[in-house]
Amino acid sequence: MTSTKLISFICPSRNLNIIKSFLDNIEATVKHPAVVECLFKLDEDQVEAKPFIEAEIAKRPFTIKYILTPRLNGVSATGVACNDLFTIFKPDAYFIQVISDEVRFETMHWDEILKKYVGYFPDHVFRLRMSQFKFRTCPNLFNCNQIPDSFPIYTKQWLYLALGLGTHCWASDIINQFIAYHLSLGEQGYKYHNTPFYDTGINRDVQLLDIKFEGLEFGVGVSAEIQKNRGLWVRQLWNKNMSHYHQEHFSYVAKRISSYIWARANNLQRFTLYKNTLKKTVQVIDEAGVLQREVSYRLPRLNFFCANMIRKVKVAAVEMKIWGEGIYMPPTNWVLGKINSVLDKLYPYKELRLTRFLQNRKSLSFMKPMVDDLVRLNNEMPVEKIGRVKKSAIVYFITIRGLFNNILDTIQLALVGPPPGISDKRSLLGLFGGSRWPKALIPVSDKDQQWALDAIKKQNEAYKQMENAIIVVCDDGFKMKMAGEENTPSPKNPASTSAEDAMLL
Repeated sequence: MTSTKLISFICPSRNLNIIKSFLDNIEATVKHPAVVECLFKLDEDQVEAKPFIEAEIAKRPFTIKYILTPRLNGVSATGVACNDLFTIFKPDAYFIQVISDEVRFETMHWDEILKKYVGYFPDHVFRLRMSQFKFRTCPNLFNCNQIPDSFPIYTKQWLYLALGLGTHCWASDIINQFIAYHLSLGEQGYKYHNTPFYDTGINRDVQLLDIKFEGLEFGVGVSAEIQKNRGLWVRQLWNKNMSHYHQEHFSYVAKRISSYIWARANNLQRFTLYKNTLKKTVQVIDEAGVLQREVSYRLPRLNFFCANMIRKVKVAAVEMKIWGEGIYMPPTNWVLGKINSVLDKLYPYKELRLTRFLQNRKSLSFMKPMVDDLVRLNNEMPVEKIGRVKKSAIVYFITIRGLFNNILDTIQLALVGPPPGISDKRSLLGLFGGSRWPKALIPVSDKDQQWALDAIKKQNEAYKQMENAIIVVCDDGFKMKMAGEENTPSPKNPASTSAEDAMLL
């Protein structure tokens, strides 16, 4: 089935006059208004917002939809707004763009040009880069924070495989720059994420050269006080993005995309992309429940701990003007290289699994997702092939490691703290609070904070449904069968898990 629109614009704003100018620009430059959809998030504290947008809906020749929600604390909460628009309206367009209300099209009939990019890749998974950074590559992970391609245009397929716009960061452009980086590292990215030596990398970034824009700058005309406050927020955001917990998630999403690309290249028409949290792998399971492919998204914790600690020391040293790069970097790189070499020899990546023993222990119900993963692994390791002794040894080793990783992930999640723009007073074991954001300049009521927490919970639930969906290939992409519609295949038992309502992509 074909998408009903060419492009959906997602735009959070409270500047009604600028929104009007934005809509005027689209109407003046587009050739076929019917192919355009604009989704706006407006602030409910503006009494004039609703009559304004209703009047615009009545007179514009293209589709406009909107939501009125709490303002929260401005730019750092735009992620909540964008994810709300994405999960509520489920844009039915081939392309989706998160855009500022200040961006303007300079090219006439840009929709005719954009239409030429439909099907640029036969599996319809790519993004168009349009900013001043469109020709830049990121030589390391941290650069993804600094020079993401602002306002990229995604295919709908890309965003659904990436599980939406992401709740890890208010800037969806940064999130997707990290995803593109991990995608470019190839299937051995867990080994090579910090070196230039990798193969089988996938690049699905396309430079958009024939449509011109203006207004791509960020923060123009903002007061010095707000700029200083944003600087504090951005530094905290960058540090959180570089945490092992967040980076492993970006690696996971990249492996979802690469696994889908592999499945399409190998003519699989109906399959599930399954996240095995114990093995930290993405599995491609066909409609018969047979495991067709498996790739790891695991990243080494020590690398990120060391890299983040060193970076923070360097930043502090630069600020105190005592850093000498030529003095500290060579020995630091040598030590990290030796540590990585030793760890690769002593602790190579291994397959994981558990026993049905845990399945019968009601007291361990909180471990049900882990137990389900271990049952899957049990089916993948027939005792006839490897022998009971080897199988038992692997099971116990994986059980211990899986539990240990689960505990560390739980602690990491607590210490990373709440999503951007959200106040959360919870603490770990009543002792340690999560990383705090700088004080916001815009006061937010407890009621609005609770609304935001509830909204993020709903968004994550919607993305969880996407994560567990069955993928059915169509002529122009794919559609997802979600829980409740039909059974999800699993190894040895094609009807064991159930999947929700069909969502056309």
